[in-house]
Amino acid sequence: ACANCGSRFAEGVRFCGRCGGGVFRPIEQDAVATATRPCPRCGSTLRADARFCGRCGLSSAPVVGSGSHTAQFTGPHQSVPPQAERLCGRCGTAYAAHIKFCGRCGSNL
Repeated sequence: ACANCGSRFAEGVRFCGRCGGGVFRPIEQDAVATATRPCPRCGSTLRADARFCGRCGLSSAPVVGSGSHTAQFTGPHQSVPPQAERLCGRCGTAYAAHIKFCGRCGSNL
């Protein structure tokens, strides 16, 4: 978790996507969600409800009309609703609109 704002990210990220901090602290095991899945791009462990991988930036979008909460991963250049994401101008990684810093390269979004 980010030592500055408390946001949780996958192990190995270099920058907090919310506040831009670069110092992380371990999360208590009791606070970690038990449902996880691997990121299809980098293999990092993600929470089952994660919308983005904090290590490589891969985004996932809900599968429309499936009747389930399964996520379908999309690459950084595939289309998702524009109000739901923005791309890093330096490396092209996709992030949710509220994220201020790129977790991959550290650039301001």
